[in-house]
Amino acid sequence: MGANSVAFVEFHIGVSMGGMVAVPLNFRLAAKELQFILNDSSCKALIYAAPYGNIVDELRGEVSSLKHFISLSGSREEDVGYEELLSGPAGGSTLQPDAEDPAAILYTSGTTGFPKGAVLSHYNMLAAIRGNIIEQHIVPENTFLGVGPLFHVAPLHILLAILYRGCTCLILPQFDPNTVLETIQRERVSNIFLVPATLKALLDFPDFAGYDLSSLSTVTYGGSPTPRKLLLRALKSLGPVLLQVYGSTETGLTTVLDKNHHMTTEPNGEHKYIHTCGREIVDFMVRTVDERGNDTAPGRPGEILVRGGSVLRGYWGKFEETQKALVDGWYHTGDVGILDDMRFLTILDRKKDVIISGGENIYPAEIETVISTLPQVSETAVIGVPDDRWGETVKAVVVLKEGKTLSADDIIDACKRNLASYKKPTSVDFVGELPKNSTGKVLKRVLRDRYEKTRATTL
Repeated sequence: MGANSVAFVEFHIGVSMGGMVAVPLNFRLAAKELQFILNDSSCKALIYAAPYGNIVDELRGEVSSLKHFISLSGSREEDVGYEELLSGPAGGSTLQPDAEDPAAILYTSGTTGFPKGAVLSHYNMLAAIRGNIIEQHIVPENTFLGVGPLFHVAPLHILLAILYRGCTCLILPQFDPNTVLETIQRERVSNIFLVPATLKALLDFPDFAGYDLSSLSTVTYGGSPTPRKLLLRALKSLGPVLLQVYGSTETGLTTVLDKNHHMTTEPNGEHKYIHTCGREIVDFMVRTVDERGNDTAPGRPGEILVRGGSVLRGYWGKFEETQKALVDGWYHTGDVGILDDMRFLTILDRKKDVIISGGENIYPAEIETVISTLPQVSETAVIGVPDDRWGETVKAVVVLKEGKTLSADDIIDACKRNLASYKKPTSVDFVGELPKNSTGKVLKRVLRDRYEKTRATTL
């Protein structure tokens, strides 16, 4: 438990090589959330950085399986120091793991409830590494800057791919736009992975234009939907270096929108593919299916199913949930998307977030895209709320930029101009912030619960 460091890389590789199982922890979680993960995974040892000593002290005695506490900052009371442990006599496991043995348990973000532990085997990890090397065209001459938290699957897999290929790797403890820009310029960084929020933070940095970023050859991004206007701005500022990845904790890298397809345009000059997340990677298969499990026709929405070498072996200690998620070798992502006749995949929404109003399926992401284009809007979330006539109806929850004003009618009118009438919100609430988990994902279940309770109280 700690920020990015060389020790984190040593831990992840060394533990796996020793036949043990690595469980990276999100240090942003509260003590109760960490307690759940540690108990669920029956962890026996906890390595932690100094800033989290107080949380570790809260966990003592609350996790019966924990026998060893190891401090990255040297010995601390009864806890052994990390470097002290490494300099001592060799010992412990000499077990040689098999390809199908667990290498890591990565816990999902828990946007729908308690997190689940995705079990990734050594074969899964190697398949993910190779997929990243091939699809991102990683070569030994690359210099990678790691800024994403390594307890997340994408930054972790990309880092391991870079090391596996023999590249130079630089690791920052956390993302800071000034430090990132200075490091890219000074170290002639060629590769970096960003999420939309950190990509925007770099572009918004006051002296962004003053840095020499000409060494960048691949700026990989993903992790959440990227607004179109941010993508167009990044293409203009950075050039043809963007590469989009789509995947999950359970699957690893699944599809890629490569650099060339970012630049492909229609005859009218419109970008042809940047609304998609690309095509399936090498040795991967993607399908979209209807409620009966039948493949949908090109251009028709369906649940996204994936199959490939990096797909998880199952959920730790959850046989029934594993059986539901993995059917005949296909992982049911819970995402709804469209495959076109060229196999480009467009993500519409999470299956559980689809609003069914009067028999029509409405995908909140479509509405959120329209609302987010309004210059006064900072962020938005669209949910379905109970309606006596239609079953569900559309509600937009909106956070405005500081000092900006907008009415509910303004937002509804913008949706009417850009979407079918039945998709427009029937109500709009303005709030100071949206509920989010520790990784920044909006918790729509919290919003749905909030408005369901409000309706129940009103009735």
